[in-house]
Amino acid sequence: MRSVVAVALLSLLFPFLAGCTGGEADGEADGDGPVFVAPPTDADGAHVITLTGAPAFDPSHAVVPAGATVVFRSQVDGCDVRSDGAGGPDSRQSQYGNGLIPRGGACTWTAPAGEAEFAVHCTLHEGKGMTGVVRVA
Repeated sequence: MRSVVAVALLSLLFPFLAGCTGGEADGEADGDGPVFVAPPTDADGAHVITLTGAPAFDPSHAVVPAGATVVFRSQVDGCDVRSDGAGGPDSRQSQYGNGLIPRGGACTWTAPAGEAEFAVHCTLHEGKGMTGVVRVA
């Protein structure tokens, strides 16, 4: 009888226990996709996305206000930033004509005035997963 009760209790709890994995800890919000976060701001109020040695964008899914200044700051040698859409981030439009941002360097981009979303990547490290998304809200 005890085993029947135990099995019955486990069968009732299993759906709830199965739902305890994943979630925001791994960048998902209840299975709805990535969690977008506002990047930290610097002393000038610019939103800072860091190009890390992982290689990765940090945060990888960023949300910034329309018209905001966004700074892509590199912690590694030779990263670049490209986007999939016109008007999106592109480090070739910065003081680094070849697009390569040196360690400690930064590339500044002004978000458009309206809502938009740009997939971004580093052409040198895209194969290692250096991709992200910048949402303008």
